[in-house]
Amino acid sequence: MELVHKIETPIVDSRTISYSVLQVSQVLTMLNAELARVLKLQCADIGALAAAQFTLKPQTIAWHQAQQFIHFYNLLYDKFTGDAVAMRHWLRSENQTLAGVPLLLIIDEGRLTEVIRFLESS
Repeated sequence: MELVHKIETPIVDSRTISYSVLQVSQVLTMLNAELARVLKLQCADIGALAAAQFTLKPQTIAWHQAQQFIHFYNLLYDKFTGDAVAMRHWLRSENQTLAGVPLLLIIDEGRLTEVIRFLESS
């Protein structure tokens, strides 16, 4: 079992939220392009974020999406008691109630809020 840590929230500074969202995407083994879609940024922005050449700015769409994505991660963490393998498996498996694969619903259909609501109610 690969155990990971929960992300402390709320996050109020740019460097911390930028680092945290990258950490979440690494734990969930997401591609930069997938994270870019979640944050509504370009792939190059994620590269710059990873190289510490760019940070997320408060009161932007990307900041809001990052907060939501970290909340989503923390819900997954709670559901699977920090078991990263189980978290990744759930993210990539068909879910009958959601009528799709959560990762694809999030990155292809922009349904992060719906997936969060599902996790909050389960």
